[in-house]
Amino acid sequence: MTVLLDALAHPLPPPLAPRLTDLRHALHTDDASEVRRTARALVGLGPGLTPSGDDILCGALLASRAWGGPLTPLSEALADASLRTPLLSAALLRHAVRGECVPQAHAFLRALSGDGALEPALRELLAVGHHSGGDLARGVLAVGLGRAGATPLDRDDYPLK
Repeated sequence: MTVLLDALAHPLPPPLAPRLTDLRHALHTDDASEVRRTARALVGLGPGLTPSGDDILCGALLASRAWGGPLTPLSEALADASLRTPLLSAALLRHAVRGECVPQAHAFLRALSGDGALEPALRELLAVGHHSGGDLARGVLAVGLGRAGATPLDRDDYPLK
C-alpha cells in the first residue's frame, strides 16, 4: 500500500484537490444528492483532452460498478457532460458507467481485489496518458477498497471479468 500512496502523492492542482475531497466524503455518506453535486463539480475540471476531474470520475464509476458503490447518482451527475467536457472525455465517462475501461484500469481493480500484484498493476496504470492513469487510480480509491467488505470478484455480476 505504501507504493500506492507514494505514487499518488503528487498534489493535484488547487481547483481539483478540494473537489476530490468533497467527492470522497460524499461517496461515503450515502447521500445521493451530495454524490451527484460533488461529481457534477468535477466534470470537465482540470487540464487535458480528458480533464483530471473526468478521469477521477471514470475511476469512481468503475469502482462503484465493481464494488457496489453509488453508481446511479454518479451516472446522473453526467447528464450534460457532453456539453461541459471534450467529447472524447464524455465518451469515456459513458463507457465507465457501463464498466468499460482501459486494460490497465481493469488490472488495477483486479489487483486491489486480491487477484494480481498491486505494484505492477499500478505502475502500468500510472503510465496511461500524462495524468489520466493517476487520476483514474484516485477515483477508484475515492470509492474505497471493497465497500462493505465485498471485493469486485466476489460478485456474480462483476462486469470487468
